[in-house]
Amino acid sequence: DTDPAKDEDPTSLKMKTKDAIRGWVPGLRMDLSNLGLEQIPNDVWRKGEIGNLNCSGNRLVQVSKQIGILVNLTQVYFVHNRLDELPDSFGTLVSLKICRLDHNFFEKIPQCVYKLGRLETLTMSFNSLKHCLESNIGQLQELKVICLNNNELEGFH
Repeated sequence: DTDPAKDEDPTSLKMKTKDAIRGWVPGLRMDLSNLGLEQIPNDVWRKGEIGNLNCSGNRLVQVSKQIGILVNLTQVYFVHNRLDELPDSFGTLVSLKICRLDHNFFEKIPQCVYKLGRLETLTMSFNSLKHCLESNIGQLQELKVICLNNNELEGFH
């Protein structure tokens, strides 16, 4: 298990989480990586000006539907978590350009991803993807990079 937070004191991790949220500057990156989080703190949803959200290296099993509030997000990183789906509201992130979902438990590309019209980069390596792409991948006209290596891909649907 490569959980960087597993040996840390839970109180210490809570303080680091609070410090990350408290020290955040509007329009910039909110870095909540490697904090052992099982869910994204509710305080994050009150920070509508987040441009880059990094929640990599945690224990997230779901993302709140409230993520749709963060309309200014251009980059999101949920690498090394335990996700197998995203909420429909994720598809309302109209400014999103980079979406990193590597090292999770996705079996397919979530439908909401196909609604991200400005998406330029999608990485979902090291998941459990069975079906490579659906026909609506053509909706992602700005997509320049898609990385799906180390999955169980069977083809198009």
